[in-house]
Amino acid sequence: MIIHSVHKKRQLFKIPNIGKLKFWLDVRTAPTLTLSPSGVRQGPASGAGAFVCPFRPSPDVAYEIRQEQASLYVHALFGLTCKDVTLLSCLTAPTALNFFRVIETRWEAMCCDIERGNICKCPGLQDDVRLKLQKHLTADAERAGELRSIFKEGFHNIGPRTWPCLSVLHTASSGAYIPVVDIGQSYEMVITNWSGLYRYRTGDIIRVTSFTGQAPSYALQQRTGDGYDKYPEFLFTEAVLKASRTWTSGTMFNYMAVGNFIVEELTGEISTTAHVYVFIELLGDGALTDREKRVIDESLQETQDRYKRCRSSGSYAPAVVVQVRPGTLEEVKKIYMKLNPDLYTEQFKYPKFIKHKDVVACLLSRRVKSTS
Repeated sequence: MIIHSVHKKRQLFKIPNIGKLKFWLDVRTAPTLTLSPSGVRQGPASGAGAFVCPFRPSPDVAYEIRQEQASLYVHALFGLTCKDVTLLSCLTAPTALNFFRVIETRWEAMCCDIERGNICKCPGLQDDVRLKLQKHLTADAERAGELRSIFKEGFHNIGPRTWPCLSVLHTASSGAYIPVVDIGQSYEMVITNWSGLYRYRTGDIIRVTSFTGQAPSYALQQRTGDGYDKYPEFLFTEAVLKASRTWTSGTMFNYMAVGNFIVEELTGEISTTAHVYVFIELLGDGALTDREKRVIDESLQETQDRYKRCRSSGSYAPAVVVQVRPGTLEEVKKIYMKLNPDLYTEQFKYPKFIKHKDVVACLLSRRVKSTS
């Protein structure tokens, strides 16, 4: 069905290369399945219905890996061995982003693996699975050298530079939309589909930005109820991103925020004025300066008048920005996965506002000292 669907879209949109005999890189992490009391297998429908095409670089055993980082590494490794990839398929857009981040951070190890035909012991990859995968990996020093030259030039437009025939990124970036909407207004998405969801409230808030014909274009704003006091998530994120673009110490990987009351319950340090803690993880080992951290509070004031009034009146104290060590948010993800064992790893979204003390404790324990 998916082959037919992609072929139909190729005909409609005249996408080049898809009709030629090329490879499709299908990136999937195996879901964890359980049994109901009556013995029926149960798990995420999106994982059970994963499309595994017959003309793909990754071997079958790659689709048995349940640890996300190991899965992404393996799919990236085998995908990089093959130059003639024309379609990259991921279940969700965050998975696609994580896929490219794994390549960006671990390309040197991947090039060594391709050059030697030997898979390194990457975290989360079981030895027995690694040995099975190695049977499908052939040493290719020429391709490894070509990839090194590409990666050393940077990662802008990395997909087409790595795979010259790459024409399509096939992924889901959001859900369905409401039929009657107005530009500039915000809505919660409600879905009814053939898979059995009937008037299903997703909890995602969108803002309609424009129309193409009768189809609305929209930006995902936040989850229902997410925000700091009266500060909605999408504006909070906009402010943090705006501040991060001024930094020279490093590039932000992601952030999470929490009100001071949860932090103070854990630390025992009581303050008299409300404020927000913003936890930042950077890509790489850079350290934010005190000045760069202060820019976040300034940006929050610029994007939300009420926050600015509260800061001016003294009702809010300045935001406390805490940088955490690389890999911290991966540990946070593990905590959330334990809190909800039925959660499929490829559907996980980092909540911007924290409500669990265990998560805050993890973040506080992995702080990085700031520079002046």
